[in-house]
Amino acid sequence: MTDFSKFRSALSGFNRSDVANYIEALSAEHQKQLKAEKEEREAILEQLNAVRRTLDEETKRAEALEQELAASKTALEETQKMLEEALSMEPDAPQEDYHSLELEAYRRAEAMERSTCERAAKVRQQLGDLVEETAGRYEQVGQDIKSLSEDLGSNLQRLQEALSELDAVFDDTTDRFDHLDTEGETEE
Repeated sequence: MTDFSKFRSALSGFNRSDVANYIEALSAEHQKQLKAEKEEREAILEQLNAVRRTLDEETKRAEALEQELAASKTALEETQKMLEEALSMEPDAPQEDYHSLELEAYRRAEAMERSTCERAAKVRQQLGDLVEETAGRYEQVGQDIKSLSEDLGSNLQRLQEALSELDAVFDDTTDRFDHLDTEGETEE
């Protein structure tokens, strides 16, 4: 319950100014707690926004690499078409030259495709790691916010109970003061 030993004694109860000062002190302390919790929530939200920005940047990078992969595949297809056209244009050329040209073009296209696939796989892995890390951080932030909210609710409930009890004591004290004044007038 509430510690009333902080009030100095007055005739048959508490001094009104002491009670008012005590209420103001409780209110100021509660405001400090609310401000600290608000600042903490804002810091958590800032971290969350930073993670979102990072995720957006990584997603854009992955999309750019996927476009690059698509462009490389298109270039490979065009190179293969050009090779086929070149082979079909010179039927009198020795067959060995066509085979060596075709083999060389195939190797270059294969190397380009392999390089692009490796880069895309690396970006996918990085993006997957980032998503996993972000999900973990989101979960942790959610748990922190839930815990802070529960603490805030509990502290607010306790403060409301203390203020209600203080109001009752204040009303009781006021009634007693009023009663003392009435008794003094009847004795005269």
